[in-house]
Amino acid sequence: MHTITTEARITTPLITLANMLSETEMLRISQIAEQRTIPKNGYLYRPGDVADTVYFIRQGRIKIGSRSAENKEVIKSIVNANEMVGELCLAGETKRTDFARAMNQEVKVYAISALNLLRLLQDYPEMSIKIISHIGNRLVAADRRLESMVFKDARSRIVEFLIECAGNTGIKVGYEVLLKQFLTHQEIANITATSRQTVTTVLNDLKKLNLIYIYRKNILIRDVSKLH
Repeated sequence: MHTITTEARITTPLITLANMLSETEMLRISQIAEQRTIPKNGYLYRPGDVADTVYFIRQGRIKIGSRSAENKEVIKSIVNANEMVGELCLAGETKRTDFARAMNQEVKVYAISALNLLRLLQDYPEMSIKIISHIGNRLVAADRRLESMVFKDARSRIVEFLIECAGNTGIKVGYEVLLKQFLTHQEIANITATSRQTVTTVLNDLKKLNLIYIYRKNILIRDVSKLH
């Protein structure tokens, strides 16, 4: 059996909001924040909730999504630790249109009043520029995902999602990249606009080609460049 090693691991580079901001800037944010804990599968907010708070994820992972008319879950994005959610209230959103839900573990967040955060950004314009830049990067990523939905087939969407996750949260070990505690097949389907059966088929094909190795909830990508 292939053993997934985690020794001498190197996290792949990711420009998160936390490493765009200085320690002093993060301290300023923490001083006006309330610490909250969301249980596994619990909701940070739901559609229709008042949108007056921004959240910085300190630990865990949040999925942002909505439900179709047939009550099917549609995942729009996965937001990891050191990222921000709920920021649309800074641009005038008054009611939530999506849900934000903890995934496979407890989530810890800083909850910050949108009004207090806007005041802080007025006092420190350099922070405002960094946060606007980060939101812009998120919008670009969302636009790319939408383009993928429109122009690419199911297999390509699933493979591109694996590559995106490898770049965002993968743990690099030589040429290999480990995705720890990865999503369920249904969650992958919900974010790639495919079906659970299609996800299972694609992952099994990648396994047969020795491009990935799956161990419990972990996925080891042998060489990301060969997934293209």
